Amino acid sequence: MLFKAKINSVAGNDVMTNKIESRFFKSLNKGDIIKSLGVNESVSLHIDEMLDDLCITYFDEIKEETDANISMLISVFEALNIKVIPFSEALNNEGRVKEGIAILTSAVIDETKSPIHLVSNLYNNPIIGVFNSPPPVSHKASNQEKLDSIVSVLAQEFVHIALFVQGDQWTICTMNGAVIDFSFEKEAKEVVFFTLIPKLTAQVTPPQMLSTLVYKHNEFDPLAENYAPFTRDLASAANFLRENGMLMSHTSIDALCFKNKLQERLARKYLDNRTGMSYGFLVWQLPVSVKPAIFIESSESLFAEKNVINMKEHILVKLDDAAYAVEIPEVWVLSTRSGCDKTNLDLQKDIVRLGLVKGKIILETPVNYSPDLDCKPSYDTLTILAHALGNAIISSLLKTIKGDNPFSLALEINGASLFHWHGYTVPGQVLQGYYFHGYSNPSVSCSTPQSAIYTLYGKLEALKNNLEHDTAFLGDVHVEPHHGTNISSILSLTEVIRHVSNVYVPQ
Repeated sequence: MLFKAKINSVAGNDVMTNKIESRFFKSLNKGDIIKSLGVNESVSLHIDEMLDDLCITYFDEIKEETDANISMLISVFEALNIKVIPFSEALNNEGRVKEGIAILTSAVIDETKSPIHLVSNLYNNPIIGVFNSPPPVSHKASNQEKLDSIVSVLAQEFVHIALFVQGDQWTICTMNGAVIDFSFEKEAKEVVFFTLIPKLTAQVTPPQMLSTLVYKHNEFDPLAENYAPFTRDLASAANFLRENGMLMSHTSIDALCFKNKLQERLARKYLDNRTGMSYGFLVWQLPVSVKPAIFIESSESLFAEKNVINMKEHILVKLDDAAYAVEIPEVWVLSTRSGCDKTNLDLQKDIVRLGLVKGKIILETPVNYSPDLDCKPSYDTLTILAHALGNAIISSLLKTIKGDNPFSLALEINGASLFHWHGYTVPGQVLQGYYFHGYSNPSVSCSTPQSAIYTLYGKLEALKNNLEHDTAFLGDVHVEPHHGTNISSILSLTEVIRHVSNVYVPQ
């Protein structure tokens, strides 16, 4: 049901509910998902696996007043059996911190001795800065004010995650704009386990580092007649967002203050040489025709004499006791480009065409593309395409299970809309035919392969819930803890945003 969220869980006030159900990962084989998405790295999905992947070191150059705070944090890490090693043991032969090791440091240090200058990889050596001061944000502040304050501190100190300490009260701040308060004495172990560990092991990463990304410049015309219904709705939704203030504005690199030119260069490199960061996205999945799923009576059916199932081209889906083979289609979307003003779209410049074809991501830039235009895919590209692929899988399953149905019909004729913003919906506001998932997932950072994989698992959980209630499936709501919400719908973007704007709460 749409807008039936456990708001305490997603807002970070009830971390003990943040557990994945045991049946969650039974619907799809992780290897099949990785193959379909083209993910080119090993992915840990359970927090227990993430713990095994994590190693932390303690940067030597710290201030006295933060010693006690860092020592307390290290004691929590050790209680969770996380490997903590001295700084000298974390270094490779070149004197840099080995890849995969997180760095715990005071955030008030000599800028010439910052650990950022000693990492092996900007993405694989996350830095946790501990501030012996109250957080720079107020809970009464707007989402935009919170984000601006947090990003300013992260940029100036060049840490990936900031922890602010004021007595027993600790606050975690992240690049997503999340502000997570907790009592160290009462909640430290749970918050570190459910919130901090996922963010350290699933780092923000540009899409080309996660999957094969092929650029095709000047390849499509956003103003072409066949795209007109979608671009009109994108423009309409953007105008409505400008009025209601749901989306946070673009954070420009030029507007941030850095301690020196070297850190500015590192920040630009970390952000994939983009002009800055933007939050949320508007997407239209283009119509896709999919074949009905093949019901599999037994494992022997996979090797039937007629050989109707080529598992290199299908993905196996299990729904309780039933199994189906779904042909993997190519999916395409029209998406706002990273860094554009999503409340004031220039349709000729701000829309890109993205495809997922046989495990490769294809990015088509608009005609008259100029190299001067910062035309890059969203950091959430893999999640966007996972939603599109998931919609196609659900459509295929519904064709077999229910025959003619509104979702499959709409996806073939009109496509589907996808909206992401950094906020949540108010509990109790119900729109029939939409189902929630994700609020029990580990709170990984945006752009991660985990986000994309959780998307596919979650969509199938939504479908299971729908089949149990025997109502029409119309879409799903993917809640990302400490990040925001994705709504996939057969309604237009404008309709979805108008409805959500009446019932949402900020992050």
